[in-house]
Amino acid sequence: MVLLWAMKFFPSSEDWVDMESAVYRMSVVLLRCLVLRDLPNYFMPEINIFHEDFQPPFDFQAVYKKVEDFAGFPEKCLQIHLTHLLPAQHRHIDSYVKMLLQIQDTEGLYWNTAYFDVILNKFQVYHVQDVDRIGAMQLIWSKTTKLVTDEGCAS
Repeated sequence: MVLLWAMKFFPSSEDWVDMESAVYRMSVVLLRCLVLRDLPNYFMPEINIFHEDFQPPFDFQAVYKKVEDFAGFPEKCLQIHLTHLLPAQHRHIDSYVKMLLQIQDTEGLYWNTAYFDVILNKFQVYHVQDVDRIGAMQLIWSKTTKLVTDEGCAS
């Protein structure tokens, strides 16, 4: 499901050029779903896969922490033959990124490409080239900055 949502949010071929960027796109969507405890079924979005009766209960915070650790330093989690030889690039999840991921959203304002682009930009995974997406990112950035300022959550 996460892959399908990531493909919807990031439909451009430039979004899927390399494996690293693709994994980060799916990771931020999954992190957001874990925070909200809501993974909408792609084909029937009114159904939350995390709350279906057939799903065993699990510790959302523990799973979130594991995905967050992976996003912060994937080389530590992956045992790929050349990874240990390459210089480590730490993409620390700073308090602002954590705050962005933790924003509560009952109206779906933060379930869109611009929101995820802002988070990916903070990871410095890639830089958006599309002018429309940059404009949408700026709008989301200003909304979240205002929200953080209004709620006094700034780090």
